[in-house]
Amino acid sequence: MKKMLELQQLLIGYATSKKLAKPLMPAISVSLNTGELVALTGPNGAGKTTLFRVISSNLKPLQGQVFIDGKDIANLSARHKAGLLSIVLTDRVGENFMKVYDVVASGRYPYTGLWARLNQEDKIIISRSLELTGAAVLADRLMQSLSDGERQKVMIAKALAQDTPLILLDEPSAFLDYPSKIALIQLLKKLAKDYNKTILFSSHDLDMIMRQVDKLWLMSPEKPMLSGTPDELLKSGKLQEYFEMDYPPISSVLGNE
Repeated sequence: MKKMLELQQLLIGYATSKKLAKPLMPAISVSLNTGELVALTGPNGAGKTTLFRVISSNLKPLQGQVFIDGKDIANLSARHKAGLLSIVLTDRVGENFMKVYDVVASGRYPYTGLWARLNQEDKIIISRSLELTGAAVLADRLMQSLSDGERQKVMIAKALAQDTPLILLDEPSAFLDYPSKIALIQLLKKLAKDYNKTILFSSHDLDMIMRQVDKLWLMSPEKPMLSGTPDELLKSGKLQEYFEMDYPPISSVLGNE
C-alpha cells in the first residue's frame, strides 16, 4: 500500500525564546496508507491538537519530518501543501455571514489563480462535494443559520472541494448529538473506502470509533505514540493504560469477553 502520511522521528512541543521546550512525548514515527480512516485519540492534554498543528504546518516540529504523498512538507509552498492536505476545524471564524455554496467554493482556492474565478470544472467539483456530504439542500443558506451537524457537513464538503488526498479533522464530533456523530463517522468511512481519501481525525468518542476505524493513533502525555487496530490496542491493555481507565465499558466496546 502507498503511504500517504508519514511522520519520521517527530518531536512536538512549543519552543520559547530562552530554551527549547520539553517534547510532549518521545519521537513519533508512524504512517497512514492511502484510503485509511484513522482516529487520533487519547486523554486531554496528550498533544492531539499540537500534532495536528505540526502536520498542517501551523507549528514547526522540535525535530523530525512530515511527509505527505512522499513529499517533505517543510520544502513545499503554501499552495502546493493546499493541494495535498485539507483540514476541518471546529472554529467558526469569519464564515457566519457567508452562504454555504460560497464556503464550499472557497475550497477551490489552490486552483483558481489570482482572481479566484471558478471555471466549469470547479463548479462540477463543488456540486459533487455538496452532494456527497448531503449538503446540497443547504447551498443557499447562510452559515449562521445551520445546526452543528449541518455546519460540519459543509466544512467537510469544503475539504472535498479542495480535492486533497489527505484530510485532517480536529474533533469533528465535539458539538454533535449522537445521531449526527454516527452520520459523520459513516460519511468519513464512505469517503475513505469509496473515494480513496486518507482521513485522520481526533476524537474522544471511543464507543463511536472503535468499530468504524481501520486504525487508532493512541497518545498519552510523555508516553510513546502507539499505532494499531482497535482490537490490537484493546487486547494488549494499552487503551486502558493510556486513558488510565479502570471501568468496564471500554472492555466491551468490541464485544470481547
